[in-house]
Amino acid sequence: MAWWDLFQKEFFSLKKLNKLLLLSNNLSGEIPPEIGNCSSLIRFRANNNKVAWEQYHPQIGNLKNLNFLDLGSNRIAGNIPEGISGCQNLTFLDLHSNAISRNLPQSLNKLVSLQFVDFSDNLIEGTLSASLGSLGSLKKLILSKNKLSGSIPNQLGSCSKLQLLDLSGNQLSGNIPSSIGKIPSLEIALNLSLNQLNGEIPSEFTGLTKLAILDFSYNHLSGDLQHLAALPNLVVLTVSHNNFSGHVPDTPFFSKLPLSVLTALYIILGSKNHCRGAHECDSDDNLEMSPPWEVTLYQKLDLSIADVARSLTAGNVIGQGRSGVVYKVAIPSGLMVAVKRFNSAEKISAASFSSEIATLATIRHRNIVRLLGWGANLRTNLLFYDYMANGTLGALLHEGDGARLVEWETRFKIALGVAEGLAYLHHAFRRFCTDM
Repeated sequence: MAWWDLFQKEFFSLKKLNKLLLLSNNLSGEIPPEIGNCSSLIRFRANNNKVAWEQYHPQIGNLKNLNFLDLGSNRIAGNIPEGISGCQNLTFLDLHSNAISRNLPQSLNKLVSLQFVDFSDNLIEGTLSASLGSLGSLKKLILSKNKLSGSIPNQLGSCSKLQLLDLSGNQLSGNIPSSIGKIPSLEIALNLSLNQLNGEIPSEFTGLTKLAILDFSYNHLSGDLQHLAALPNLVVLTVSHNNFSGHVPDTPFFSKLPLSVLTALYIILGSKNHCRGAHECDSDDNLEMSPPWEVTLYQKLDLSIADVARSLTAGNVIGQGRSGVVYKVAIPSGLMVAVKRFNSAEKISAASFSSEIATLATIRHRNIVRLLGWGANLRTNLLFYDYMANGTLGALLHEGDGARLVEWETRFKIALGVAEGLAYLHHAFRRFCTDM
């Protein structure tokens, strides 16, 4: 439905109209310039439509009382008009997921009341202006998935009320400004991933004591992680695909760091993260469990390298075959998982292992144990499965007194279930089941 099918021009002469909410409809066509006549408008939401705004109208600056503008997820193209600086009371500005291009307007710094800005998922080019630092009320700045280049301005650290900063998915380069580490309110998230940043983590980052989520992944950063060791509220850390080195900080957070966080991060893990004593793992085990690790988890697990290494002992063996040994591993949440450790003689490249396991991870069948994830380094390959507390069918049917207790009806159900699982594998994953 086009705008003019819904409204006549006279509608926009309503001087006392203060709220216009048109979100999540099927509206299309141009936003009419007459909207600038609604001088009392405070809140305007038309997000999740098919609205265009090819030619921005200077009348937008007439909306002096507007404090909430949401036009996200539409078909708006072109540039953000300089005239938007006339909306002096604007606190919320959301234009995400459009086709906005060119540079950010220089006049944006005049909107000193802005608290929320989301221009993500557009085609915005150019550099970040140092004038952004004058937005002293800004709490959330989201500019991800654009084409921004150049360095991150040091003046951004002047946004002293900033709680969330997301500049991911751009072409930003240079060092991370030390001033960002001095933003006392930065507590929700800092996401600088998928850029071309280099250098080391500034020492000032020790001051981000409220920060919960930090993502530096897919950059060219180097140095160590020591400046992150004392961040007490950090719950998610992603630093993969960089050039970090050194030891993982010896803190409670890092000692229980999920494997998925360290995916593709080539760092030297201290030996105490692997072994609590000589009785738990010998030198060969220590070598086989040493980094670099490539790890993928298909489920959310509170699982660390230390948890796995400490549990790969003779007392935790629950199964053994020609290709490897299966252990039960207790994780901090209280859940038990089964970990299959392949024999060292089974030489499988990490790339080959990753490719085949990625396919097997798509298996979804009620009679097949669920694969939770996998891990591989230069010496060892591991598979993580759901733990079956009642043991194996082999033990039930053929070991001890169990064979005499399983009646024919139960055996028939077991055989049928196995057949259904095998049939699923044979037809859905033929190239992995040639020897069945």
